[in-house]
Amino acid sequence: MPEWLKYVLAFVVGGAGSFFAPWANWGIEKRKIRLQQRIAIIKTFKKSLDDYGSGAVTHDPVRYAQLKPYLDKRLVAEIGKIDDETDGEDRKAIAHKLIDEVAKLERKWGIF
Repeated sequence: MPEWLKYVLAFVVGGAGSFFAPWANWGIEKRKIRLQQRIAIIKTFKKSLDDYGSGAVTHDPVRYAQLKPYLDKRLVAEIGKIDDETDGEDRKAIAHKLIDEVAKLERKWGIF
């Protein structure tokens, strides 16, 4: 192999590395940010569950709205049926399902 080819190859490989390194770093940072956002959503909703118990959905709709896109559609439908006439036992059952669903999300997302 000619001597000059070594320098050309070193230059090309170095240039390619400097091109791909920021891209790879950006992908890692993107995953970190997504995980941090998911952790924040879970923590704030758990806080809401601690504060309001089975009434977390109706008393803290902002936190529920953050979590809603990730929940099972059947559970969202059940929660949507909650009104003033819903008795305490039904609310507790829905709250337990919601807690289970949040636990599933934690496992799926690799949180805690």
